[in-house]
Amino acid sequence: MNQDETDDIKRQLMAENSEYRRIFTEHQELETRLSELSSRNHLLADEKIEAGLIKKRKLVLKDELEAIARQLD
Repeated sequence: MNQDETDDIKRQLMAENSEYRRIFTEHQELETRLSELSSRNHLLADEKIEAGLIKKRKLVLKDELEAIARQLD
């Protein structure tokens, strides 16, 4: 599958699948928070833990998004 086909599937899912939209939105929100943490020069211990948890959660969400997209293949 090429990038255009992948993008088409994502657009279709965003338009038609509420679960995909919910997961995508959560993933984006986590990315925003991770960017905020990453922009700091120094993280407190709890912020380092938070960043690690965010990375793990993002991976889970990405897998869920890909699983939903594979159902359309």
